[in-house]
Amino acid sequence: NDKLIKVRSWINRWNKRDLTVMGKCTVIKTLLFSQLTYLVPPLPRPDASFIRTFDTIIFHFLWGCKRDKVKREIITRNKEHGGLGLFYLSDFIIGLKTSLISKLLNNSFHHTWKDIMIMQLKFPDHITISVENGLAKTNCHFTQDVLNCYTEWKISSVNAALGSIDHCVWYNQAITDIGAKLWNNHLIDKGIFYISDFLSIDQSTILNYDMFINKWELSPNTISKTEYCNIIMGIRRYNCPTINSRNIEFVDSNIKLKFLHSVTGQVKGSKIRDKMYDSICPNELSPLRQWVIDLNNQPIDWAVVLSNLFFLVSKNFKLIQFQYKLLMRITTCRYMRHKMKIVTDTPMCSLCKTYLETIPHIYLHCIHTNSFITILEDFIKRKIDRNYKDPNKINFIVCNHTSQIINYFNIVAKWYISKKFQAGDLPIWQGYIKLLKLSLQGDKIGHKSSIVSILAD
Repeated sequence: NDKLIKVRSWINRWNKRDLTVMGKCTVIKTLLFSQLTYLVPPLPRPDASFIRTFDTIIFHFLWGCKRDKVKREIITRNKEHGGLGLFYLSDFIIGLKTSLISKLLNNSFHHTWKDIMIMQLKFPDHITISVENGLAKTNCHFTQDVLNCYTEWKISSVNAALGSIDHCVWYNQAITDIGAKLWNNHLIDKGIFYISDFLSIDQSTILNYDMFINKWELSPNTISKTEYCNIIMGIRRYNCPTINSRNIEFVDSNIKLKFLHSVTGQVKGSKIRDKMYDSICPNELSPLRQWVIDLNNQPIDWAVVLSNLFFLVSKNFKLIQFQYKLLMRITTCRYMRHKMKIVTDTPMCSLCKTYLETIPHIYLHCIHTNSFITILEDFIKRKIDRNYKDPNKINFIVCNHTSQIINYFNIVAKWYISKKFQAGDLPIWQGYIKLLKLSLQGDKIGHKSSIVSILAD
């Protein structure tokens, strides 16, 4: 409760400033979550009500209201996958607690708590088996909590990748010999632990006895055919081709302890969290699919578009925020303001007065927008790229041109058009150039000098 009070206090201070959603994400990560950084690893996980309250406070601060403008499961994705790189408190806790295991695996790290934790494992001499199966001795609550977090991380990561966990086969209750847990000291000593160790290179089939012996250069005395048969029968009973999470062909061999092994020290919680969202494709997001329809079903690589936006086009948070809101279709328009009863007179376009002022109308169809875009395209041809063509307005909307300078001009143009539609004024070239110069003042992007020289000509 003391931490919640402190978090609310920080939010009250920062709410007085005109922050973009990117700026608020920075505040959330560096100031608000940091209030819990040193409490989370040693203490039991807080109850669900605390986590729910904390998340609610965070997302209300992000949007400045009690209504999320973009779904939380999207916002918590990585930036190149359509999110803002934010995360839930539960994922933050999983990342921090799971990162402790990397120290458990680091032979150069020595500490009393590490020795205690190893002794609290069910099999202290077999750390891999204990950790992979979440096995701690009775009443060892701290160790069990850490192991549970690791298990949850594996489940979330393979779900994101639409894959299957590379289970440790030894003492695993899901992979058994007709109810009896599997165990083979000879194979354990050889470092053979996982389902993937018993699969062919393409993971399509389970190795037969002779292929397995040859792969691991074992002698027939190491394991008999009967013992091996019991192991592969357990794997086959576990395998379920109709369910991704239990299909051995989809085993993700990266989601296991080797991911947490670091010779330099502890694996950061942020890297662990990122793996939980690593393989999510942005192309299926509803607003992005709608843009594809509006742009005449032209193919668009949205991962590239989003990477350009956040890392290449600009470092001006206001520009990035505008473009992100536009792509997510939550930027303002008269039609939406009329539906929300902010504007009560008419939802028709404030400039042409003919059509509903929707987002596609503002940026694609209004005659005043098209007249301005014609001037912009002529300027780009004269000053930047004489071969520039954008008949479907794809470069204009998504800013996926190979030239980041052209993308910058297009983003500022859309931002300027948005301001003019809100004010009910016609877009004029001199006003656009003024906004362009103003946006450059707070930008530290590498191609800033090139843009300045273009404007000076």
